[in-house]
Amino acid sequence: MRTQSEAFALVVEARQHLKNQKPNSLSEQTIKGYESEAQRLFAKSDSDINKILPAIRDTESKSTYHRRKAAIRYVLMQILEKQLRLQDKAQRDQNIEEFHRHIEVISGALKLLDTITKSPNARPLETTRRRRSKRQDLHRLPSNWRDLMADKTEHGKYKIPYLVSAISGCRPGELEKGIKVTFSDSDLLVRIDSGIKVSENKGQPWREIRYSLKDHDHPLIRSLIETLQGKHQAKSGSAVISIEKQTNFRSAMAEAGKKLWPNGPRVTPYCLRHAFASDLKRVQRLSQDDVSAAIGHCVNKTASYYGQFQIGKSGSEGVRPLSVQAARPILQTRSNIPGMQAPKDQGS
Repeated sequence: MRTQSEAFALVVEARQHLKNQKPNSLSEQTIKGYESEAQRLFAKSDSDINKILPAIRDTESKSTYHRRKAAIRYVLMQILEKQLRLQDKAQRDQNIEEFHRHIEVISGALKLLDTITKSPNARPLETTRRRRSKRQDLHRLPSNWRDLMADKTEHGKYKIPYLVSAISGCRPGELEKGIKVTFSDSDLLVRIDSGIKVSENKGQPWREIRYSLKDHDHPLIRSLIETLQGKHQAKSGSAVISIEKQTNFRSAMAEAGKKLWPNGPRVTPYCLRHAFASDLKRVQRLSQDDVSAAIGHCVNKTASYYGQFQIGKSGSEGVRPLSVQAARPILQTRSNIPGMQAPKDQGS
């Protein structure tokens, strides 16, 4: 059994770890993902410190490697916070046995935190190539690829979800939660209330993208309206469009893309998201803030990661929303370059 001074030294060290922790507002989805990842890694390594690092490093993906490290750190900090409360209670209750039991848990968590912090970055950072962006893949697809993919999904269960994804640029996880579409003969409103990648200072709790066929009669928008009218036997109305599993939707899109372009890139819902952002960057009436809001961001810098003005500039016409609204204003985090101005499509 540890001496009292040794036990209290561990308590002080644990409190210092929590004090030094950088505040980071995580979304509910991220927390669940971290907890699930950490649980899997602990089970794989039998909670053995010497086996945890090999388990974290057992991947060829940089993003997976860093996610695993972040997941373990998050869960260990939660353990420290809980055990500190419990040892405080044990001290107040003068329960020496319980106090030392919590101290040993704190000691184990601190050792593992120290091991992960001091370990050099491993193989994934040294040997893997940078992952190819879906934005780059769009250059390898024909300009009308979205229309061709829509034809492929014409008679399947993903016809409507595909069209909603194409004209809203929504994330697959948002579609899994459900997206409200309000339609009429001449107007279409897509509202995304998802909570995906949303925290206190991140993302958009809700956003709306409105189209007017009087202004812009795009085949994908027209197809969605006509399909919804036929399904609901009404000229106007609303519906919540969703999918059961985003993994199945992603696989169905990839399979359809493989049939169309056997030697082409893997087509996924994020290809639609990049294409949507590219379209919006060419719409004259939409500002950079509108583009950020439409893809669910609340800062303007990150919109540069999605789509490109040049993608789809020639060939098939892109979608052109009438307006975009979102819950939060856009924070200006992107550095402006004097004398530089984004080009505009005069016909948009």
